[in-house]
Amino acid sequence: DVERSRGLGDVYKRQTLLRVIQEACSNSIKHGHAKEINVSLKYEPKSLTLTIKDDGDGFDTSAIPEFTRDDNSGFGLSMMKERIYLLSGKISISSRPGDGCIVKVIIPVNKED
Repeated sequence: DVERSRGLGDVYKRQTLLRVIQEACSNSIKHGHAKEINVSLKYEPKSLTLTIKDDGDGFDTSAIPEFTRDDNSGFGLSMMKERIYLLSGKISISSRPGDGCIVKVIIPVNKED
């Protein structure tokens, strides 16, 4: 099975990657006013790397709340982090004002890796 050999055999893993793509693209359009968004998924022997890059407004990454605020802002980012954590993965968000944004996710093909 091709999906299993590429590390996508787990339904939760596929759903998580889809949700991260949806949230990152939604944020790019809603907050960053992006005109172009590039999504790539790279298969490696032990990991999958998802990269979402936009040409939006960018922002100061130090302003990302670690937890949701009273107005629920930051909820999408915290949920992305939690979903990736549950897959033993890592997520990074790189951006600067005026420079777009890059969301990078690395998850192991097998949770034990």
